[in-house]
Amino acid sequence: MIICMLDAGQFIEKPEFLEPLKQYGEIRIFSGMPKSVDEVVARAGDAEVVAFAVTQLTHEMIDRLPKLKILQFIGTGMWNFVDVDYACLLYTSPSPRD
Repeated sequence: MIICMLDAGQFIEKPEFLEPLKQYGEIRIFSGMPKSVDEVVARAGDAEVVAFAVTQLTHEMIDRLPKLKILQFIGTGMWNFVDVDYACLLYTSPSPRD
């Protein structure tokens, strides 16, 4: 499994706290907001888990993350950063990906 910290690298003060996650797979950590949809895909395109803090994830971005299973927002106010209704539809039947 690939776990991608899409934009949260600058908030990780103690990287050793991420050690327990390594038992689940590879961890990729990026700092700063991606500047485009293509950069989001370059960072997280093959990740099953995407954690993010400041990037606003649109349905276009979500659609380009075909392996995505878990979106984890780091903070409060998730509805300001992700199209929650659309993301929830991906795990209903029929899904927009069907």
